[in-house]
Amino acid sequence: MHHPAIFRQAIREALAQPAIIFAAVLLVIVAGLLAVGLGMRYDNDALVALTLFGKVFAAESLSVFAARLVPSLSSLMAAVLMFLFIVGSSSVFRAMLNDPLLSIVLTKPVARWSVIASKFAGHAFIVIVLVCVFAIVVWFIFFVKTSGNHAPDALHLAALSFSYEFLIVFAFCSVIAMFVESEAGIALLGLALYFIIAPLLESASGAQGFLVNVVRFIVPPIGPISGMTQELVVVGGSIDPVPLLAALPYVIGFIGLTMVLFTKRDIA
Repeated sequence: MHHPAIFRQAIREALAQPAIIFAAVLLVIVAGLLAVGLGMRYDNDALVALTLFGKVFAAESLSVFAARLVPSLSSLMAAVLMFLFIVGSSSVFRAMLNDPLLSIVLTKPVARWSVIASKFAGHAFIVIVLVCVFAIVVWFIFFVKTSGNHAPDALHLAALSFSYEFLIVFAFCSVIAMFVESEAGIALLGLALYFIIAPLLESASGAQGFLVNVVRFIVPPIGPISGMTQELVVVGGSIDPVPLLAALPYVIGFIGLTMVLFTKRDIA
């Protein structure tokens, strides 16, 4: 269980992070641009024309738009958001350790593991709310513009899948914060995990060898979840629980290890 006061404080801290604020503003801008600049025309339940800020994509161009532009834009949006969320949240535990008021907090009847759980839950809550609200708003925009006939049916699932990706990286950064003093260094390691290490392991899924297997055992399997998120946005469908369950031990293990390390840490 988390501590309500620390949980609320973590929410306030998350909302004060410049990267989180920038992400929220970006989501508002994108939703506004879709609401104002997107137009769709259907004929017999088939999309025959699409307008983006005055530029008309006729029927012959829609296949290119659907096959190239939509996946590219959704991938770019996901990458930018994840970058901002990692930068805005990765250093929360190191900042907590550096807080001179931490020793005062720990004199109160608050379990140390509860402090970690509350901090984690508060920051994760803000990210999940931002992503899910954005997905709902975008769905509503498409619902209105298509008269309820062609709204993407899996955006909420994509938002949950994307949020799960963030939880994995956030949990990883919580452990790193117990060892690395530099907040920038923690963020860089989190970014490296998501944007470099995990994709490399995914692309080398058929590779064998002792070192490869060790790295694959240590690094959480984010790649399959990222692929599923993009597929949910572009194609739709349902969530495959297998990659989520495969990553769950890493989330639990990272947070559990952080709690253990924090409990054993000497704080003056």
